[in-house]
Amino acid sequence: MNIFKKVKFLFQYRLLQNGLDKKYWAVANLPGEKFRQYHQLNAEGEIHSLKENEFKDDKQLSFYLYFTECFTRYLYVYEEPALIEPDFGWLINEKNKTLFSRSFPYAFDPFNSPNPYPKTLKYINPNKKILRVDEAISIRYSWHNYYHFFIDTLAQFYLADYLDIPKHIPVVIPAQAKDLHYVKSFINLNKQLSVRPIIWQESDEFVLVKNKTYLLKDFSLSIDSIKHTLNSFLDCSFQKDRGERKIYLKRDSAKRRSITNHSEVEHFFLSKGYEVIDSEKMTLEDQIKTFSSASKIIGLHGAGLTNIIFRNGRRLELTEIFPEGDEPKFYEILSSLLGFMYNKILGSPLNSNGQFTLPLTQLSNCV
Repeated sequence: MNIFKKVKFLFQYRLLQNGLDKKYWAVANLPGEKFRQYHQLNAEGEIHSLKENEFKDDKQLSFYLYFTECFTRYLYVYEEPALIEPDFGWLINEKNKTLFSRSFPYAFDPFNSPNPYPKTLKYINPNKKILRVDEAISIRYSWHNYYHFFIDTLAQFYLADYLDIPKHIPVVIPAQAKDLHYVKSFINLNKQLSVRPIIWQESDEFVLVKNKTYLLKDFSLSIDSIKHTLNSFLDCSFQKDRGERKIYLKRDSAKRRSITNHSEVEHFFLSKGYEVIDSEKMTLEDQIKTFSSASKIIGLHGAGLTNIIFRNGRRLELTEIFPEGDEPKFYEILSSLLGFMYNKILGSPLNSNGQFTLPLTQLSNCV
């Protein structure tokens, strides 16, 4: 089979598989099942909560509620036997082959792509690997992004402690996460993940929970969660660093939202006494040391700016660089929570290659 036929075959197979998955599974709230729910402030600063076993039909939810649900904190305790599938962490009710909607936090996010469903062929395999446990906490999403790991994933561990979920209950985590360099380093530097037993769920393994499955979500940018993470490091000396370093955080030129004239921009910052760094090429320990000692950071929007959390409690001025028309507010909100000064600079709109130009005249007021 030549390469073109092979690609065509794989493409057709993927379409067939996706069609089968979408047809096979139903996504629902399963209102007849037992659960408990905890809600705190949503993105609009309002309390949005539901009583036990009270759900609105998801199809009737307004766009506003779809949006605010993405920013609520919750705990569901699913009190019937259920299966955690290995690809996306969906909770499966095997009685009716239904996926519990709140086990996949992006299920009703109007800004996200269509839901990825469990792999049907993997599920119906009579020889599939099954691990049986009495209870489990499922923390399955957002491991594969540096920002979401620190802000969303670790927030779930904080929420588990805050809500007094017993420490003996194991946490189900995708096994691929432990191969991520920053997760490996975090485990060595921080005791936050070591206080509970961990089940590293392999890609071919289903976890059958007999009694209670705890489902957590926290996308609320909680300052308490961030402080909890910072205080869990084995060596917290970085929190005392009063350094005054000036840093320009660059972005790989091959990535989307990179700068076309990056060489002259980097030269400009070097001439002004800034260190030019690429956080992706640094160990987690080096990122902590570098960002905790910086009082002035200028950088392109990207996951590397998550490191500003390590400057918590000290003075910092952050200037974030965007292409015009593509200006997410994650770090503006994070800066506000941490008490930092925040500015932004806009370059040209993105071109067809996903890059933009940053005129040096835009930089004169930020250094």
